Amino acid sequence: MHSAALVADAWNDTMDTVSATAALISVLLALDDPARFLDADRYGGFVVGLIVIVTGLRVSRDTAMQLIDTMPDERLMTQIRRAAATVPGVKGVEKCFARKTGLRYHVDLHLEVDPELTVRQSHNIAHEVRQSILQQLDWVADVLVHVEPAP
Repeated sequence: MHSAALVADAWNDTMDTVSATAALISVLLALDDPARFLDADRYGGFVVGLIVIVTGLRVSRDTAMQLIDTMPDERLMTQIRRAAATVPGVKGVEKCFARKTGLRYHVDLHLEVDPELTVRQSHNIAHEVRQSILQQLDWVADVLVHVEPAP
């Protein structure tokens, strides 16, 4: 998964390039025909300011969403469920939650198994599910598996 800090830094570099380009174009226009392009620098600065504000709000929103434990997108949640379903004995996934910590996710999974299994058998299935998810999905840091009887 990508780092919010690296994304913010990339946008910062992009804004430096955009503002430098806008300033260069504004100055060149003003030098070429001062009477016609007297306000070019002002308009260029205004456009760059708008771009910086919109980009800043977007980066702030994305960062805030990570800080409040927003669930990952449905594509990633589907990958978790599929990895769990590959283990023999899994009847279904009742609930699945994930939260981001650093660059990886911590997963809480409610696993459905045959209610007639022993505690040891259910525990073994849960352990295999945890290992399966960790092996298949390198963006998952840890998995907590809770066992539920299948309906």
